[in-house]
Amino acid sequence: FIERFSRFVNSKWNDTPGARPDEDASYFMVKHVLEGGMPWSEVFLGKFKVETQNPDQRPGNDNPVVVKPDPEGLGFFRSPRWLIRYAGNEPDGMLIVKGNRIMMATIGLELVASTNAPDADVSATGRQAGVCRGCHYDNWYALDKVAAILGKRVGENDRATFEPYEGGPQTILGGVQASNDADLVAALVGNEAYNVQACRLAFQYLYGRNENKCEGPLFDKCVETFKKEKSIQSALRSVAADTSFCE
Repeated sequence: FIERFSRFVNSKWNDTPGARPDEDASYFMVKHVLEGGMPWSEVFLGKFKVETQNPDQRPGNDNPVVVKPDPEGLGFFRSPRWLIRYAGNEPDGMLIVKGNRIMMATIGLELVASTNAPDADVSATGRQAGVCRGCHYDNWYALDKVAAILGKRVGENDRATFEPYEGGPQTILGGVQASNDADLVAALVGNEAYNVQACRLAFQYLYGRNENKCEGPLFDKCVETFKKEKSIQSALRSVAADTSFCE
């Protein structure tokens, strides 16, 4: 179960497999949390990072990918290769993609780019125009406002490094005060949407789909169980143990 569920979650949070194993940091973190019997929130907030045993070398049989304790860790969100994978291409180095991926994993937010035209203006000016503005500036999840507190990318591809945000608290997510990615993740994990998303993952894993309207009482039971017991296993168990499962 641990192996299958870890792979399932990794496939939900990444469009394709990573070019190298440590880019799939979510797989290793989910597996680590399940094996340790930890609360699901540790996937996002735990003091860990995912990297190769010897960070100066590429992963291989003699240099496995491991989950390491890290006092500055934030689940898998500060793992070096995950940061590079989702550094994005914003001209000024804003980490818009990182912010989007954090919200997708924690609360299930799914956004689709309004354009993929090669000549699209991806600058701040371009994102303020037309159909782009809604997701980037106007909605409660405004991607540019979220990205503003996440620091910046310096350089490109494997040479990219990351500078922390050094300004004061910003208002994001419709009223949350945040100064960094840890504040963002804590706010998301503390939101009711986080509990709902955990049970949606349970339904997707067990049924291969989202919940139906007629399954509302069972879904509500899952949410209440998860809020009380904190583990993703409790959410899965509440669905799988119900008499309606597999009817």
